[in-house]
Amino acid sequence: MTSYAPPIAPHRPAASGARTRSTASWVLDIIAGCTFWAVLSLLGMCAVYFSFFFAMAADGCYSATRCPHEELIGTGMVTVWGGVAAALLIALVGSLVSLVRRRCFWYWPLLGIPIVVVATWIGTELANRGGGLS
Repeated sequence: MTSYAPPIAPHRPAASGARTRSTASWVLDIIAGCTFWAVLSLLGMCAVYFSFFFAMAADGCYSATRCPHEELIGTGMVTVWGGVAAALLIALVGSLVSLVRRRCFWYWPLLGIPIVVVATWIGTELANRGGGLS
């Protein structure tokens, strides 16, 4: 007896409930995503650059009054760097997964922006407390 296998279809038609994206939607997603990535990258670079000035918080520590927690200045710098790295990593992984799955990715850099802002604020507070400025 011969058994015949069913023919292999060259492509599968889309499921009846599946949504397809229009070309305009893809173009707007790419433009918005790249714009927000530029904003996130610029904000991250500015935050890291700003953190290099935390060392000046220790300028008053070597006068007549000593700073009680001078080590917090370095901790503040590392906090900013770690927050920027975490924001970029989260946004990058989320964007890549969304692009592979063919979904919108423009919002992932927007999720990274508050992380950079909060990490910079926490790092600045640590540096201020370490230098005895607050």
